[in-house]
Amino acid sequence: MQPSVRLARAVDTQPLKRLASAAGKCSVQSRAYGACILASYQDARRGMCEKEFLAFKECVQEVVRFTHSFSFSPLMQSVTRVVV
Repeated sequence: MQPSVRLARAVDTQPLKRLASAAGKCSVQSRAYGACILASYQDARRGMCEKEFLAFKECVQEVVRFTHSFSFSPLMQSVTRVVV
């Protein structure tokens, strides 16, 4: 009988640190979004800084995706295999 091989599920124990680190790498986009909010915070309305927010969001997601794919590359996945 062959042992079954299962990938151990990697658990991100510090997601807020990863998010904060990613946001820090998107300073240009976060400044643009902050400036937009600051310019009209007393007249806040839905979607008022949508373009700036979406640029910031896309940057953060890309940084998180890059760091996640780097840390869980196929080489790392092979290291996390568990033989049952």
